Amino acid sequence: MPSLSQMDGSLRLPEGRNPAWRELAERWTEGCWTDGERVMRIESQLRISYSYVDQAVVPEDATSAVDHFLASGQGQDYLFATTAAVMLRELGIPSRLVTGLYADQRNYD
Repeated sequence: MPSLSQMDGSLRLPEGRNPAWRELAERWTEGCWTDGERVMRIESQLRISYSYVDQAVVPEDATSAVDHFLASGQGQDYLFATTAAVMLRELGIPSRLVTGLYADQRNYD
C-alpha cells in the first residue's frame, strides 16, 4: 500500500469543505464492506439521484461547485466526477480526476 505522500494528493480535500459531504457519503455507503462496494454505491447514487444537464453551470458566486451540484440536483459531467472524487476522499478512498479523456464509442467496452 502506497504511503499518503506517494499518493500525491489523491486524499486531499478542498479547503472549507462541507461536513455534509462526508455524512452523505457515509449514508450512501452504509452496509458496504469493501472500498470497491463504496465506489460503486457512490457512482450508482449519483446516477440515480442527479441529472446530467449539459447547459447547467455553477454560478460565479457559488462558494462550492460540489455544494451547488448537490443542492441543484443537476450538472455537467465534470460535476459528477468532482463530487464522486470528493465523496470518495471523504471516506479515505484515494481518487483522482482525469479530464480530456475521450472514449470513442466504437472502441469503448
